Amino acid sequence: MKVVVATTQDLFVRGGGATYHAEGLAAALAALGHEVETVRIPFGWRHKYEVLRQAYQWRMLDLRETGAGLVITLKFPAFYVHADRKRAWVLHQHRPLYDNFDRPEYSAFSSAIPEDVAIRDAVVRWDTAYLGEMERIFTNSRTVADRLREYNGLEGEPLYHPPPLAARLRSGPFGDYVLWVGRLEANKRPGLLLEALALTKSRVRAIVAGRGPLEDALREAATAKGLEGRVELRGLVSEEEKIGLYAGARAVVYPPFHEDLGYVTLEAFLAGKPVITMADSGGPTEFVRDGVNGFVARDAASLASAIDAYAEDPDLAERHGAAGRATYAETIPSWDTVCQRLLEGA
Repeated sequence: MKVVVATTQDLFVRGGGATYHAEGLAAALAALGHEVETVRIPFGWRHKYEVLRQAYQWRMLDLRETGAGLVITLKFPAFYVHADRKRAWVLHQHRPLYDNFDRPEYSAFSSAIPEDVAIRDAVVRWDTAYLGEMERIFTNSRTVADRLREYNGLEGEPLYHPPPLAARLRSGPFGDYVLWVGRLEANKRPGLLLEALALTKSRVRAIVAGRGPLEDALREAATAKGLEGRVELRGLVSEEEKIGLYAGARAVVYPPFHEDLGYVTLEAFLAGKPVITMADSGGPTEFVRDGVNGFVARDAASLASAIDAYAEDPDLAERHGAAGRATYAETIPSWDTVCQRLLEGA
């Protein structure tokens, strides 16, 4: 079958969950013998109102006479595209206009600005209409499915998939550091890690692998909190270095705000490491079972207690890490199974 994977592209940004998702899907479909094309339109961030132009661009794109047997759309606003047959696998909608609306730490949109309200209402209406054109709607997590139901009245079927490093991650010794992996931006909440480290009784170290707009602020915060020598900001690391960091960690700390899915949890489990997340972290809480394969904290103090628990008891970390590997095996299908679900009846 000729299949189009339709998604957006952030120019000059390497990696990222959405990019890995699209690449993984296209490669899996091609491996099964399908003819695959990936269609991307750059997503502009010049101004918050760019969202309207993005929506218009995708609605004007017509793939109906391209020979495609099926179009699979991933990320807003790719599901606006015209196609004879299309199915959605929703990674997320434009969250600054949904659950992050009126949250200034995560969104520039506010109900105090009439234009913002009008844009929000229009995008919610369009999302509902154009997702309603789909033969089937899948989501990459229950968190995204719940959001789709709450705001758009649409049902999506959660469909998990392997993270990009799934075949290469390995377990290793339980070292003397907790690991943070991800982009250093507000919704990932890296500051929570520093708050927790300042409250720990142990002297456990933290290694932070990632870059982002909060990097300089985190360096300053680490100094202000007296964490010199305990926090290492590695910046952007290679895949090999990341694999090694997972293998040698005592535990992985991953406390984003309402994350859609979060590869970090799955990568940590594949490396046999427990995960510490937060009760409001969304996607990670679909996998982390408190006291079984990690801990689900409520605030910085309980996050610190969880870090201390693993720092003081490597056997506990090992048991929880093994349970995490079992959780992955029980819940995450292979790419072949994912493709079969996406294409079923097509």
